[in-house]
This record gives sequence, C-alpha cells and structure tokens, in this order.
Amino acid sequence: MPTWLLIAVLAISTVGQAPTARPEWDDPAVLHVGTEKPHATLMVYPSAELALAGDRTQSPWFRSLNGSWKFNYAPGPSQRPVDFYREDFRDDKWGTIRVPGSIEMQGHGIPIYVNIGYAFPYDQQNPRPPREKNPVGSYRTTFEVPADWSGRRVYLHFGGVDSAFYAWVNGVRIGYSEDSRTPAEFDVTPHVRPGRNLLAVEVYRFSDGSFLEDQDMFRLSGIFRDVFLWTAADQHVRDFEVSSDLDAKYLNGTLGVRALVANHAKGAAAATLAVELRDADGVRVATQTRRLRATAGVDTPVVISLPV
Repeated sequence: MPTWLLIAVLAISTVGQAPTARPEWDDPAVLHVGTEKPHATLMVYPSAELALAGDRTQSPWFRSLNGSWKFNYAPGPSQRPVDFYREDFRDDKWGTIRVPGSIEMQGHGIPIYVNIGYAFPYDQQNPRPPREKNPVGSYRTTFEVPADWSGRRVYLHFGGVDSAFYAWVNGVRIGYSEDSRTPAEFDVTPHVRPGRNLLAVEVYRFSDGSFLEDQDMFRLSGIFRDVFLWTAADQHVRDFEVSSDLDAKYLNGTLGVRALVANHAKGAAAATLAVELRDADGVRVATQTRRLRATAGVDTPVVISLPV
C-alpha cells in the first residue's frame, strides 16, 4: 500500500505542473499580435488639393497623440505595475515623459553603447533576453475621437517602439509588437468611443528581437517615433505600389499602380479608383479611372497602367 500510495502522489504532482509559458517578448515564434498587415506610407485626405500640400497633420482624418504622457519606470518586469492599463488605475503620483522620445534620454536608466557583443548577459547555449534586469516603461495618455469620425475605421499607429510593447485601449488589450524599426498599426474601431479614451502602453527594453537588432549604436528604448490616429471609410485604399518604365527608345513611359482596396462593410460594394499623374507644377499629365467591386472582408487588388 505505501508503494502504490507514493506512485499515485508522484503522478498527481507531475500532471499538476504545467509548463511555464514564455511571454511574447521572450518568444522568437511571436513577432506581432493583433497588428494590421504592413502597407506603404499613406494618409487619407478629403481632397486632392489638401493631399498635394503633403502635410498629414492638416488632414481632418489625422490626430497626433504626441506630447506629454504619464510614465512609470521599473528596473524589471516583476516590479512593473501590472494593472496600470485599467481605467480606474490611479496615476496621479506618476511623472511624465515626452512622446516621441527615448526613456534613457529623459532621466530613466542609462544609454548603453556596445561595439561588439550584446548589451545584456545571456547563456550562449540558450540565448534569451534577461528575465529580470530588463527595464519596463509603463505609459498612459488620453485622447478624444472626433464626432465626425463616427462610422469610419479608426487606426492606431506607432512609428517605432524599442524593443517590444503591449498596448491597451480603454482597458482592453489590443495587441503586441516587436521589430522596433518598423511601424505597428492596430485597428481600434471596436474599442474606441465618443469622448475620452485611455491608451496604455507597456514597453520592454530587451526582447528576443534584441538579438537581431544589435548594431554598433547606443541602445535606447521607449516610444521613439510618432504615435497617431487616422481614420478611413469602410472602403479605402489599404496599400499601393507605384512603378515606372520606359520603352526601348526611352521616349515613352508607363506608370504602373497596383492598389489593394479594403472593404470592411458586411457585403460587397461598388467602388471607383482614380489615378492622376501631375508634373512638378501640379499640372495634370495623365489620369485613369477603374471601377471595381470590393469583396467584403478581404483586400481587392486593382492594377492600372497609365501611358505617359
């Protein structure tokens, strides 16, 4: 009986020990959670004239979130405020930080310069970012969604965050991203509301991506590029590619445009894509219009070849 009892106890103990899950910032298999597909740099304008001015801040469909945010610095993950993203969390005793800007250049931690090797110790047999000596910055800010954005898609854009981050809107986690030198964008349409909204961001200085991003440079962290909201109609150009070519005699050219038209409506919708080519003086050189039927829930490709 004692032998069988001992075997049963050991079996229960083994079954009850679930493997410890690796967080996203320590999991090479996870780069993004909840982000939109990458696309060409773009902005939505209500008119071609406003678009030609080339200043996205003048578009009524753009809202910058840059500025002074509430901020907390923790030397390691175990010391971070885990529930800071909650709407009822009190941050009145927190300091502030400038966004965009590096954490270390604003009085928290120090810049690290390493020419050869990494900025943190690691096991060469099992290379992983530090589990504890890994500073975490917690950010909070509020924003307003304009009333005339109602019925449109709303996107949250981070131009660059080093090295990895999680984001919440109104207490709901919207996703995670690393690969700090490329933008991360989230569709926050289901999570925003009229009036005041809360954005919370948790930034880890080191992640599994730090092994690939190691260069001959100062290692800094934080939200170091612009953060903004932009909005588009249910049917809009989500991505585009422009190419140009010349004939064999280098006399006549062709402008090629390949666009992806998104449709977030419940059903297919008719749409029109117009392409204009203007010279340096703003004079229209060529134009072409293509009618299409945008399928719901997917990107519809449209190709235009414009002789010039």
